[in-house]
Amino acid sequence: MKTYSIILLAFLLVASCTIEEREPLKGGMLSQLNKLPHDASLVGYINFKTIRQSSLYDLFQQNAERELFSSPEYEEFVTKTGFDLQKDMHEFYFAAVPQKEDKPINGIFIARGDYDPEKLIDYIQKNAGEKDLTISEYRSVSLYQIEDGNMVFCFKDSNTIIGGKEELVKHILDEQKQDTQLGLLPQIKKLKYKNWAWMAMQAEPFIAKIKDRPYADRMQGLQSIMDAGFALKLSEKLIVDGYCTCTDADKAKLLMEAAKGAIAAAKLSMSNDRDAIDILNKIAVETDDNIITTNAEMERAEIEKMLAKRQSMLSI
Repeated sequence: MKTYSIILLAFLLVASCTIEEREPLKGGMLSQLNKLPHDASLVGYINFKTIRQSSLYDLFQQNAERELFSSPEYEEFVTKTGFDLQKDMHEFYFAAVPQKEDKPINGIFIARGDYDPEKLIDYIQKNAGEKDLTISEYRSVSLYQIEDGNMVFCFKDSNTIIGGKEELVKHILDEQKQDTQLGLLPQIKKLKYKNWAWMAMQAEPFIAKIKDRPYADRMQGLQSIMDAGFALKLSEKLIVDGYCTCTDADKAKLLMEAAKGAIAAAKLSMSNDRDAIDILNKIAVETDDNIITTNAEMERAEIEKMLAKRQSMLSI
């Protein structure tokens, strides 16, 4: 009996080292997600605060500072509003609700951070050009809308901005207890990582909008996708983990082969660049029945190479 116990213990130890559990959906995140439209077909999340704590963050920050945050205009914005996107934005939730026929997608977001509402509104008013910033009240909250714009935004409090289609913003402000749950919650729970950045979607509402387009016949493979999602983890290395569910195993296999073919073609086009090929080799695409999984992991040195070559790789 003692021998069997040792074997069982050894098995459990090996399993615990080789199987990475899916991160749980924390209560605070679930509370914010439940405020989004429950019929949303796309939901996403970015935790800027957690990402900034990564030992790899400085790599991306350096590139962002050169390209986005080093302009005189941005420096003026920070000075006049007291808000710096690099430090003061903490969490960002977003969702999309496709409409019927050719109507545009309705969007909504919840941005958690440290704001000075008066300074931000004053800056927007002074930089709206000839357009007016209209203000209305709803449940003791001011709703702001730039003239001719199709969205409104408000400061729920000094730490929360809500923006998007007016009826969706009002729905969040109503704070009514709902009998349903977010339709995409099962897909979100399937994601391996939840604390950095992720997105989940039901594909059918978006695919329905292209079925009658002239190019629809060339996208038969994509039309077999039912739902998809990806998650990013940025800690001591960058990990991207994604999946999509197809209507059947045959179509999943065809899409996987197409994805692998695209990666092979990219490597062929960059055959003289060993570093770029090594980066592309990090992308693994596999199928399990009707599910396609994609995974890529990169160490710091590989991320540095990827950032240095991003223009050439994006042009493949």
